Amino acid sequence: MTKRRHIAHLKAGRLHANPIPEAVRIDNVVYSSAISGVDPATMKAPDDLESQVKLCFQHMKELLESVDASLDDIVKLEVSMTDSSPQMRSVLNKYWLETFPDPEDRPARHTSQGPLSNNYLIQFEFVAVV
Repeated sequence: MTKRRHIAHLKAGRLHANPIPEAVRIDNVVYSSAISGVDPATMKAPDDLESQVKLCFQHMKELLESVDASLDDIVKLEVSMTDSSPQMRSVLNKYWLETFPDPEDRPARHTSQGPLSNNYLIQFEFVAVV
C-alpha cells in the first residue's frame, strides 16, 4: 500500500497536461507540483500577471480544500516569476497581503526569477502541514 495520495482539485479535469499529480499528500504533509495561473475554462493562462496571480492563489486554495485543509496550513510558498521587478512583485504582494493579512501568521516565501513554459508569468509550489 502506497503512502502517497495523489490530489487533483478540479472535478471536471486536471490543470496538468503531464502525467503528474497536482499535489501529493503523505501523512499530514501536502506538497504541490507547480501551480500556474491557468483559466480552467480555456485551459490557457491569461496574458496579464494580475489574472495569473489571482488564479494561482485560487487554485492553491481549492487544492487545499480538496483535502480538508486551508491556506492557513501552508508553511512555505515558492514563487517563480519570469520577472521579479518591483512592478511585478507589487502585483504578487497585493494578493499575498489579501491572502495572508496577519504579519505574524504568514508562511515562509521564496521568490525566484527565471523562464517559465507556455505563457506563464508566475507559478507557485507549496508545502502545507494539515
